[in-house]
Amino acid sequence: MKKPIITILSLTILILIAWTWSSSEPATIDTTVVANCSQDSDCELVQDSYCKMTSAINSSSVADWRKVDAIQAAEMNQQNITCKPASSESLDPDNYVATCVNNQCQALFYQSDK
Repeated sequence: MKKPIITILSLTILILIAWTWSSSEPATIDTTVVANCSQDSDCELVQDSYCKMTSAINSSSVADWRKVDAIQAAEMNQQNITCKPASSESLDPDNYVATCVNNQCQALFYQSDK
């Protein structure tokens, strides 16, 4: 049987988007709509390309999020930023499901009872 565990990872996306870059053309995205939802089908899982953390955002924001993520990953790589340690299970996006909780997309982690 699988047990859902609400993760804080969905908040990671908001932090990632709020990141300020020093490039001449900083990437921006409207953070007020990134995680908004009214039903589960509004949400989609995304995995950041630098630390491989899984989050859930509104499906309509995925393309813009990916552009911001690419810029942020390059910046983090340039600054040699270290990611927080994480288990292989928590880095596997197949262990998550995107759901709408209180009008905010959330990535739910499922841990099996093996």
